[in-house]
Formats: sequence, C-alpha cells, structure tokens
Amino acid sequence: MQGLARVANTTITEMVNPKSQVYKKLKPDLAAMNEQEIIRLISGEPRIMRRPVLSDGQRLVTGFSEEAFQTMLS
Repeated sequence: MQGLARVANTTITEMVNPKSQVYKKLKPDLAAMNEQEIIRLISGEPRIMRRPVLSDGQRLVTGFSEEAFQTMLS
C-alpha cells in the first residue's frame, strides 16, 4: 500500500475516500490512526479506497479526475 501511495505521489490517508458509503458507515478517525492502521482499514474494507485506480506501470491515479486520466492516456 505504501508503494501505491508513493507512485500516486500521495499519502495513505489521502487514498481513503471520505464520501464512500463504507467510510460513512464506519466513521473512522483517520487523524487518530497511524499509517499501519489505515492500511489495515483499507485492506479489510477495500471499498473505502478512492476509485477508480488507473496505472501505466509507473504512475498511478486514484479517484476520478478527467484531466489526470487524459494526461495518463495520452
């Protein structure tokens, strides 16, 4: 998971989608959680992660961003 975050140039916390139904149901306190706890949260409930995930093998985009997708695909 840390590798994905590095490739996406983001943090583990930013990979969590606070708008997801799972997030709203669980209401995790991400600020009080360390990186390993957030990784376990994502591993246990993968639907809490920002989606879609698009990679070209060297770069990674999480969450929908038309501009980022266009850049990646061109």
